[in-house]
Amino acid sequence: MKGIAIFLCFFLACPPQVWAKSRHWLKVGRDPQQTNRLLGMGERTIILDKDVEVIVKSKSGRTYRGWIGPGSPHPYAREVVVARNGRVAWVRHCGNDVLNYVYIVEYVATTPPPPPPLLLFPVVVPSPPPPLSPPQKHWLKSKKFWVGVITGIIVTVVFNSGDNDGGGDDPHPPQPPL
Repeated sequence: MKGIAIFLCFFLACPPQVWAKSRHWLKVGRDPQQTNRLLGMGERTIILDKDVEVIVKSKSGRTYRGWIGPGSPHPYAREVVVARNGRVAWVRHCGNDVLNYVYIVEYVATTPPPPPPLLLFPVVVPSPPPPLSPPQKHWLKSKKFWVGVITGIIVTVVFNSGDNDGGGDDPHPPQPPL
């Protein structure tokens, strides 16, 4: 009974909200794996805006579980390196690998397109251009065709007119039979 009373006094003195807020923060840089580690292909550095629980591997081979992010008392616990697929790969300050799968989702703020400008005058839509050449008439309905036909007939009649008996201006008259 005495133990229950002590437990109740301790429980009332420290409410559960305080227990929930206490986190184990990683001491970034205490056992660094590679402090001068360079970014790999497709990796980029970002600064966390939320606290993240991670499991990291240190230089000594031990794994540590703890929190990193903006709420950390350590100044370098916010910078992490993110791989191409969005997974947190390692902590920037100490170079320690992050072993658990923590993915970063980045939201790109897009602005709506600007509204079209207000027009004071009405927009005149141009009419389509005329066709390049007028449609062709059928050859029987063409005046040029009939002028050519009639001219050809007249020329033929004029040059073939005259007597066809062989007389007239013939330079070689027919010879009488012998």
